[in-house]
Amino acid sequence: MIQAANLVLIAEGSRQWSDFMIGTFTYGILVGIGISLIDVDSLIGTITLSWLLLVLVLTAAVTLGAAAGGRLVGFYPVESGITAGLCTINMGGTGNIAILSASKRMELLPFAQLATRICGSMTLVLASFLLKLFYP
Repeated sequence: MIQAANLVLIAEGSRQWSDFMIGTFTYGILVGIGISLIDVDSLIGTITLSWLLLVLVLTAAVTLGAAAGGRLVGFYPVESGITAGLCTINMGGTGNIAILSASKRMELLPFAQLATRICGSMTLVLASFLLKLFYP
């Protein structure tokens, strides 16, 4: 039977190991995955002023909407804007890590993953209904 004091030591060791791994490997993994996933030639060909403006406006709207909604239910607006806003419109788990490490809020990773998975599923379901509506 594990003693309560041993559980505290195990939890503290796990926290220290997590902090070490996040602090040591996060930026290298982000650079490696980011470089391998992005096709620079096609990205440069698609960037126009209207596309860039659309991305900026949508990102600001989603983030501010999530922050306002979080504030209404008693959450901190910055954290809800980051997790429910920015983490729903990024490129998945790698985007979550990039956003949370840039904002120095890596402790919100479980919530960011949850927001990414739920909103990704909702987007696919909504898109399938809209496609049937507009393209019968």
